[in-house]
Amino acid sequence: MIDSRKIEAERFVVLVKRTAEPLNKKLVDAIIGRKLEEEGEKLGVTVRESHSVNGEFAWMLSFTAPDLETAKKFCEAIHAIYYGHISSLQLLQVVFLLRWVV
Repeated sequence: MIDSRKIEAERFVVLVKRTAEPLNKKLVDAIIGRKLEEEGEKLGVTVRESHSVNGEFAWMLSFTAPDLETAKKFCEAIHAIYYGHISSLQLLQVVFLLRWVV
């Protein structure tokens, strides 16, 4: 389990809703090249998990960031990297962990 107080970072989850726009080479190259992780490192963000999900949202990321302002900047980076392929983002700040299963 990650103790946010010990690593001086807050935990966040972002839910991503896609557009109907098909993937293109530029987007695939950004995914394969881990562009998002590179941008996150510049901001002090660490992506912990990334999931493709079924439902209203298509993608879910769990990450740590120094603060809410940095998390919002990271969401702006997500929009920029995947421009035209994201219809909306929902940023959630984890208040406390209820249960951790290993």
